[in-house]
Amino acid sequence: TIPELKRCLIQHANDNLLSRDVLPCKVAKAWVVMAMFGYDDMYDIPLEVEAVELKVQLKRIKSMFGLTTRIINGLPHVVWNEKCRFALVIFSVVRLPTELSSKMSSDSLKAMEEDDEE
Repeated sequence: TIPELKRCLIQHANDNLLSRDVLPCKVAKAWVVMAMFGYDDMYDIPLEVEAVELKVQLKRIKSMFGLTTRIINGLPHVVWNEKCRFALVIFSVVRLPTELSSKMSSDSLKAMEEDDEE
């Protein structure tokens, strides 16, 4: 789903920000933008309901890129392909207290280990 995609991208950004910054931080506000290799920038689609209504996003994904969508448990799922690319546009980050950042890092490590087991 689009929310799952966004969570993965934010988690990746948070892990990189946390590991490279002296003062720990996490993403506060961000949008996901979808594009396809071989298409001009004008075809990029913000996958955010604040920018484009969900029904319109799904119609554009299907008509412009030929991707299929289906509803599973009431949530729209998109079948992405190898030409899809995504950008996480980060508008703001927040600084974290040191003890919270170490907890987030250990939680991220646990989540990655659980993914590897599946």
